[in-house]
Amino acid sequence: MRKGLFAALTIFCLAAFMGCAGGKDKPDEQPGEVTNAVTAGVSDVKFELEDYEPGNRSDFMPREMMRTEKGFYHLNFKDNGLHYYDIATGKEMYLCNKPECRHDGNPFCVATNQTYEILGCSLYNDKILSYVREETDTQYAFKLLTVALDGSSADELATVLTIEKTGERVAFAGCDVHIHRNKVLVTMGGSSVGEDTWHYCAAVVDLDTKKVTFLNEEPFSKDNTDLSEISAYGDYFYYCQKEGKKRLLRRYHIGNGTTETCKLLTNFSGDYAVLDEDCVVYSRKSGLCTYRFSTGENEERTDWQGKDLRTDGTYVYVPDGGMTITSPDENGELVTRTPAPVYVLDKNLEEIAELNMEDYLPLAGFEEMTWHTSSYNGGLRYLGEDIYWCLVPLDENNMNPEMTTYVFHCKRSDFIAGEPKFTFVYQYKEN
Repeated sequence: MRKGLFAALTIFCLAAFMGCAGGKDKPDEQPGEVTNAVTAGVSDVKFELEDYEPGNRSDFMPREMMRTEKGFYHLNFKDNGLHYYDIATGKEMYLCNKPECRHDGNPFCVATNQTYEILGCSLYNDKILSYVREETDTQYAFKLLTVALDGSSADELATVLTIEKTGERVAFAGCDVHIHRNKVLVTMGGSSVGEDTWHYCAAVVDLDTKKVTFLNEEPFSKDNTDLSEISAYGDYFYYCQKEGKKRLLRRYHIGNGTTETCKLLTNFSGDYAVLDEDCVVYSRKSGLCTYRFSTGENEERTDWQGKDLRTDGTYVYVPDGGMTITSPDENGELVTRTPAPVYVLDKNLEEIAELNMEDYLPLAGFEEMTWHTSSYNGGLRYLGEDIYWCLVPLDENNMNPEMTTYVFHCKRSDFIAGEPKFTFVYQYKEN
């Protein structure tokens, strides 16, 4: 789930969408010429995404990092282009297999085509769906594109929204793409540059009929309320929405288009996880609670407190705070300023395990590193049988000038047993 609105990104700061594939041994090397052989096996992957899977959407860290059995797709901040990282070779490439492409924003480049500006993307079955903005002299057009996994093509699927220009430059941010059972939920915020008044849009697009349904009264308006903490289960999209000072949890039925509001207890924090189609667990100041749609009943559980609840469909993960910085002291001993225990619960909210994450820092080969994460969950992502840990290295000035993230992996069974063995899988640079 994503927390709130991204920091506003101005139009003139955002580069374009879609790029041509060039294999790269290191992120800062210039891509060379590429042949179809480089990406020939990319589309031959095993997918587990017929239904929504937490993590394979725009809340995964690093930005828009989407996994397959053989590698990772992601949207790069530096060139706003689509990239692919191959696990077997350790190579990163632009997602474009056109030979001799320069990946410079030209209209034939699948990865960096400057006709479009990528606002969000998500992997679903055998394609990437990207939510993009196309700007003309008179309007902004917001569209969904389908991008081939081997970088061979990108095609317009549907137009979600058009906004007529009024003369003021507009910044668009907070764009999410969530796909479930052939429906796409996209959200977006926008504001004239220099103004504090934000307009919001939330729309569901049927991938078969291309029909667009807006979840607020107006397609794009300052009177709309932003959607956040979006997830999906069964026949529903779930999301949080403010009403005055209250934060509400709602769900949208993807079949009949109805919306219902959960009758939660007061002081709902905005953190929740869907246990099944009848039950959600959510967080309040006093602890965890469950709510059942069938009866409208709430049950208080004060055993745990934590923010950023997560579930992988089998277990619930409750981080108690967030890991801030861990580094060696003058004696080579690790010092953690903010330890981050994680409680693992079953769907009955019975404790399965408790892990203090400072005990499991993946230091092999990284002994001199200082690590930082700013999220409450300590950079952990729980994806079925796999758990990923995203850690940011800091230099001697506690800075990360290259905006680098290291991604580590362990198996869920080892994590549950209290013996996670995190191994390095991926290094991601945004500068």
